[in-house]
Amino acid sequence: MKLKDIYKNKIEREVKPAVSITDDSENTINTEINEYVFTDDIINNLYNLLLTIKDTKTLNNQSEWVKKHSHVGIWVDGYYGSGKSHFLKYLSYCINPEYSEKALGRLSKAVKDIDPMDPTHNIIPTGESFDDIAQWVKEAEVKTCNINLLTYKDDNDKQQKHTFLSIFWSLFNKMRGYNYTEFTLAQHLEKALDEEGVLSQWHDRMKQLIFDWETPTGASALRGRRLNIALDEAKKLAPKLDYAAIRAAIQTGKDVISTDTFAY
Repeated sequence: MKLKDIYKNKIEREVKPAVSITDDSENTINTEINEYVFTDDIINNLYNLLLTIKDTKTLNNQSEWVKKHSHVGIWVDGYYGSGKSHFLKYLSYCINPEYSEKALGRLSKAVKDIDPMDPTHNIIPTGESFDDIAQWVKEAEVKTCNINLLTYKDDNDKQQKHTFLSIFWSLFNKMRGYNYTEFTLAQHLEKALDEEGVLSQWHDRMKQLIFDWETPTGASALRGRRLNIALDEAKKLAPKLDYAAIRAAIQTGKDVISTDTFAY
């Protein structure tokens, strides 16, 4: 018998030295879900975070949420290779409707496989089960946005006053289908068209006119010498918007970048 015959998974398969938050290939996702090793701490932390996210989406009254949770974010700390990225990716799989059933299924099985008489384990999931959370994910509208800050930079932020916030905002725009290289266009035009329910039609119209809105050069051209065309086509789809104000906001390039406006 050879060693490769002993193991469940093929030892000849590619094994990556570290988990990349931006690697979202189907093969990588399946591997990261199927081969994740659950410890007591991982199970407990995933359980607490999932319940917190669930409460954030469920509770309508802000003061009621604050009573239950005093923080709005988490800090994951650890040495290189300690599993930070894999933990965050697995958390995102648990709340992503496309992968939640599989990810939460493995998590639920890990809890059920623990011997309740084994004193070495300290598992806290005793309230809502992972099956309950899986059902909530199916009903809730949750979207995940995984960002690796090292792969992005804001060339417009010369003084680096809002580097992280600008990156978060740009990538959030990209996730929503907005342009992420021209911030003012996304914020003042695309967001307004999206709220009117005609953004996809406007994108289609730009493509029909052979204006590549999704590339940096195409978006830059529309913000500059072709802004009239972009606004004229938008006006046909949403005539009630104040295009004079939109034009002024885009041309001046000024906007209030703050955590409050980002959250809003």
